[in-house]
Amino acid sequence: MKKIAAALAATALAALALVAPISPAAAYPDPVCTVSVSSTQVRAGEPFTVTVTSDIPADLTATYRGVTRSASQTLQLVAQFVAPQTDRDLQTTVTTTCNGQPGSTAGVTVIGSGGGGGDDADADGGADSDADGGVNADADGGVNADAGNTDAAADADADAGDANGILPGTGGTDFWLLVLGALLVIAGVGTVVARRRRS
Repeated sequence: MKKIAAALAATALAALALVAPISPAAAYPDPVCTVSVSSTQVRAGEPFTVTVTSDIPADLTATYRGVTRSASQTLQLVAQFVAPQTDRDLQTTVTTTCNGQPGSTAGVTVIGSGGGGGDDADADGGADSDADGGVNADADGGVNADAGNTDAAADADADAGDANGILPGTGGTDFWLLVLGALLVIAGVGTVVARRRRS
């Protein structure tokens, strides 16, 4: 009777152990949500697209300057917003929620319309001309030319090494290394013989 009672108790404990880990949190894991924008820099009054994605179906929202777009039990929310009209550059943020919990955010820089001609000219003209002209010219000319010279020098060193043997020459003869090695071998043999004679 005691064995039957012990077996029943063990069965009940095993059943509790199997049922206990199953909880609503485990059955419904939290979604992992990310947000991306079509462009991180937009002009004043220009539209842009926000994409919120989730690894499992969830209630998604995207909010930009008080305007909210939402979708229920979906893997992706694609929403379009319009940048505000402003005379100066403005840093703005898109916020998201995922199943009611705060999600990722994305920054959007709005380029102002007032006085933007000079800035835009500098950004499009000066910066682009520098990037396309100066940097690329240096990269294609100087860097590539240096790389070619480096390859030539490496080839010359390799050829010199092949002519002298496995290792490149270091400015001296290596005959003395052979003599030193032979002397060390002779000294080692003499030491072993002398030890054996003493023993």
